[in-house]
Amino acid sequence: MTMDYSKWPMKVMSITNLCLDPENPRIPATGSSLSQRELIAELVLHDNVYDLAKSMAENGYFPNEVVVTYVNKADRNRYVVEGNRRVAAVKCLLSPDAAPDDFQSKFRKLAADIDAKAIGKVHVLTAPSRKAAIPLLLDRHTHEQIERWSRPMQAQFLRRLQEEGMSIEQIAAWSRKTAADVRKLITASLLYRAACSLDLDEKTKAKVTNRRTFPLTTLERAFESKPVCQFLGIEKDDSKLLKGKAKRSEFTKAFKKIVTDTAGGDINTRSLNTAQDIKKYLATFGDAKPDLAKKGRFEISQLAKGSTRLKPAAKRPAAKKKTPRPSQSVIPTIIKCSCASKRINDVFAELKRLRLDRYPNASAVLLRTLIDLCVCNYLENTKEMKNLLAKHQGKGKKKDWAPSLHQMLNYLLNEVDCGLEGAAHTALQTFNTARRTTLCLDGLDKFTHNRYTPPEPDGLRNMWTMVEPLMEIVLVDPV
Repeated sequence: MTMDYSKWPMKVMSITNLCLDPENPRIPATGSSLSQRELIAELVLHDNVYDLAKSMAENGYFPNEVVVTYVNKADRNRYVVEGNRRVAAVKCLLSPDAAPDDFQSKFRKLAADIDAKAIGKVHVLTAPSRKAAIPLLLDRHTHEQIERWSRPMQAQFLRRLQEEGMSIEQIAAWSRKTAADVRKLITASLLYRAACSLDLDEKTKAKVTNRRTFPLTTLERAFESKPVCQFLGIEKDDSKLLKGKAKRSEFTKAFKKIVTDTAGGDINTRSLNTAQDIKKYLATFGDAKPDLAKKGRFEISQLAKGSTRLKPAAKRPAAKKKTPRPSQSVIPTIIKCSCASKRINDVFAELKRLRLDRYPNASAVLLRTLIDLCVCNYLENTKEMKNLLAKHQGKGKKKDWAPSLHQMLNYLLNEVDCGLEGAAHTALQTFNTARRTTLCLDGLDKFTHNRYTPPEPDGLRNMWTMVEPLMEIVLVDPV
């Protein structure tokens, strides 16, 4: 049935009442929502928001540029589903301090020559739901009317629709693509997520995770090739999903080379154009060539999730389970504590009872305490604490010296094989060493010690996402 957009209410609203969309395909996936300030930073740094603001300063905000929103029933916030770049530009013009540090002076210069009243209110169209706005978004961002989403962005958007329960046929109808094209994009999204999960050097990682410029079509071309799939031990099932028949580690070392070569420009769709081109490229793998004699099985979709096992086939349909209520605490509902330590269990239980939206300060302090206690407990139970103490006492530390959380995490990351690898290891490394962001240990310490740095619920949830793989390990006493 054709959507009657004329029934959607339209009114003029203040830009300050609009929230940027954390599910905007332009925004890199983090596992949980970024704060509004972090969303602005992402768009300013990567999506030409300053140029858009400059145009507004010179020409004004065009009245035909309608912002499309919907109201989230869970938190009652009004989120922008179409017009995020424009809204971010106006927010930075009205409040230059909202922009990233390196852009604040530029926005202040633009703001000095603009009438805030002329841009502070915009025409807002309210969709009945996010889902209702999907056809409009697909039409505008997968064709040529406005700035087109990159292929990784389109792929992520369509995959998200499938994960939310839409069939391939429904997505095809709404996006005006064939079902085959939709399947290709969803497969491409899984390949891209797997590529982003690889343990790569910093320079290559930055290129791969940049969804705005990464040449995903090169990766697609490789995996559409029968010789490449045979070389990697990959086959397609009845649903056209890619599955591996060799040991996962054998596939990963070859996949890592393909992704690295793609990011570095060593291969592209032209260099993989013919069977001879592909055969010539595969001959360059050397030690990266997978040993298919080492049998195994996995799905490409599992590489991005960090899973190493396939779920066993059910002998009979499983009983339907009730969908668990979203956690109101910073700790997700499914996370459990199995430590013998009463103190750790008490802190865990208290933190899990705290509503994050009501008690962000107490949540931040207890989260810092829980991480410290769990990491210390893990090192002591694995006898690694003695080695850590001996290492520092050998450098002149007193016998009663105790390591900081930063030192314990550094030792855990570099000296102990605790099971963290790939993206999880990289995320924890960033959490432990980063400084110019609140999403790190330094930021968590500031919530505790600096009265001018208040925690935000979204920021704390994002922080938990970074440390969750570690917490799943240290919340269980090692055997």
